[in-house]
Amino acid sequence: MHSCDEITAVEIHRKQTERAKALHTLHQLQKYRRDNSVPAKNQMPNPKEAGWAIDVAIRELRSHFRDIDAKPTEIGGF
Repeated sequence: MHSCDEITAVEIHRKQTERAKALHTLHQLQKYRRDNSVPAKNQMPNPKEAGWAIDVAIRELRSHFRDIDAKPTEIGGF
C-alpha cells in the first residue's frame, strides 16, 4: 500500500509532466504559426495534441483566477 506522501508525489509528478508536455506542444505550435519560411521549417503539431495542450493551458490559468470576481471583459483583452 502507498502512503499519502507517495501518492501526492506521484500526482505532482504527473501534473508537472502534463504541464511540460502541453507547454512544449504550445511552443511548437507557436513556432509553426510564426514561421515565415516557404516551405515551413517547423512542423505543425498534431491538431488533437494542440487542442489538448490548449485545454491544459486554459484549465491551469482558470485554476489561478478562480477567486477573481471580475468578468474577463473587465480585465482587458485584445
